[in-house]
Amino acid sequence: MTTTPNQDTRWDLATLRTHLKDPLTQAFPNQGPLQVEYLCKPKGVADDATKLVVTNTNNQRIAVVLVSSTFEPGLVQRGIDQASRIQEHLGPTLGSVILTPILNSTINDCTYTILPYCTPISKGRIRKRIHRMMFRSTLLEWMAQVVETTAYEPDKEAIEHGFVLPLEQLIQTQVMPAHVRKAAEQSLDRIRQGTWIPRHVLMHGDLWEGNILFSNKSTQSTSNPFSKLTIIDWPGGLINGYAMYDIIRLGISMKLSDTILRNQIRRYCIALQCDPADARSHLLSALGQLGMNLGQFPPDRYAKMATGCLDKIDQLVK
Repeated sequence: MTTTPNQDTRWDLATLRTHLKDPLTQAFPNQGPLQVEYLCKPKGVADDATKLVVTNTNNQRIAVVLVSSTFEPGLVQRGIDQASRIQEHLGPTLGSVILTPILNSTINDCTYTILPYCTPISKGRIRKRIHRMMFRSTLLEWMAQVVETTAYEPDKEAIEHGFVLPLEQLIQTQVMPAHVRKAAEQSLDRIRQGTWIPRHVLMHGDLWEGNILFSNKSTQSTSNPFSKLTIIDWPGGLINGYAMYDIIRLGISMKLSDTILRNQIRRYCIALQCDPADARSHLLSALGQLGMNLGQFPPDRYAKMATGCLDKIDQLVK
């Protein structure tokens, strides 16, 4: 179910201020009177969480609050639970990019969380370029280490469920262009012939520039370079996920050079013990899995995104 694009699906701000006054005072007892405002415009979909920003008396942003919609009251808590599982799976060094909530609770049965505020990438052209330069190498190293430390070969049943079924789904998706479905058929043939042995890795599932933040300086550690980054929005994250999807989506979002992407893909292929030609097979499996769980993602947009991802990786791996 979706709403019209311009419909405001957020909670009423006055209502939230009333409900959050005591929890925020408890969470920040020495920050003086706190101000609560909307953080951004709503997405205009029924399950969109309301996002708030909390500022102290010095007008410093100190926290973000996410409140589930009445349409999907458990959404925020499910996202926090999934992020926690992934953080535990990654361990303290790689898992440091995931925020630890300050407080989780409910408002009229709708789950919410209070998170420490982290600085987003600038929207200004020049500052955005500077910010990209500041975090790019660290982010790419984090992504490569995630693939290297989480890759594993699933058993026969898991390959059937995690790779064969998603590829079959992609083949049968009528809105998908013919060359995408043909590529999925080729990947499926390689599994059945034993020429490609797929491996699962941990996957974020929506890794684009808007989900990467600079972490609060108080949580940064000189012994852990990844602690300067924060990656948010983990509801689509998978421990039994797929390689290539995150890096291709990120590459398109950040306009990474072909050289950078090729080097990253080569490193992934070494960790995955696969031929570079099967980089597309890992990507197609991820796209098929996404197609099996579209939710409110419009099929035409899904087809366009999948086509763009495949065309990009085919351009890189020739």
